[in-house]
Amino acid sequence: MQMLMKAYFAVLLVSSLPAFAQAPEMSGLLPAGGVCGATTKVVIEGKSLQNATLFFKGGGISNKSQQVSGNGEQLTAEFYVEAGALLGPHELRIVNSKGISNGAKFFVDIAPNLVIETPMQENAPPIELDGKQIVINSRILSKAGRDRFAFQAKAGDVWTFDCFAYRIRSRFDPVLELRNEAGVSLKLVQSTWENDPRFAYRFEKTGRFFLTVHDSEYNGGKDYVYRLKAGRSALLEVLSPLGGRPGETVQLQLRGANLPAENATVRIPVDAPLGTYWTTLFPASGTPVLAPLLVDACQTFSA
Repeated sequence: MQMLMKAYFAVLLVSSLPAFAQAPEMSGLLPAGGVCGATTKVVIEGKSLQNATLFFKGGGISNKSQQVSGNGEQLTAEFYVEAGALLGPHELRIVNSKGISNGAKFFVDIAPNLVIETPMQENAPPIELDGKQIVINSRILSKAGRDRFAFQAKAGDVWTFDCFAYRIRSRFDPVLELRNEAGVSLKLVQSTWENDPRFAYRFEKTGRFFLTVHDSEYNGGKDYVYRLKAGRSALLEVLSPLGGRPGETVQLQLRGANLPAENATVRIPVDAPLGTYWTTLFPASGTPVLAPLLVDACQTFSA
């Protein structure tokens, strides 16, 4: 009996240790991205976030201030993104005396951002979009939750929608549905095989239209965040070759919607990191396009 009691108390002791020595954990960032040359307020949900030091991979992002809730489950920070910061996703981790957190993605972009800080209520009116390129940052917090958007489109207009969820390590499995004013579904797209949903739509008739965003299984939570590019903006679907070597000038062939041209010339910087390098195509045009290139020291990639 005495041996059983000792074993019982030993189990209790071990099971209680994580509560006192749990490494920091991040379950979601809102927003999960920001614009070059600007400061973005970011709310990080998680556990054991006290006395945190934030580290970014890739450079160009600094944390100007931070405040942690009393229970250590929410950290509010101000991230400054330098004008010359590398575009695309940056790895973020938190370190404190208890350990190192899991990794999260903070996406550096060139388009204006809209942050939906409070979850949309079902009886609230949809958020109006004006067609200008914008990145919507939001979170589906509750089960069966959904975000709703409305906009006017003219016959012949092409709108594009590109939802980032898997690409920012979100648990959200998004479904995008486009309807007309009569409630008829015009387009429904969801992620497939770890590919985020994205599509372009040409309107046949002038009218008012609605876009709904929800999880494929109608789940929700603090880590169900997303970034949605929407508007009469460019959508790059295919580029060839897929990349090149550091210092190489690459002639790209492009395919997509609302692109300023079907070809672009890009010089990959000599110091470009190996892997995925994000660059801006047509920076001087009214429709700049953010494009991922694969950078390798040995070969040029072709589609």
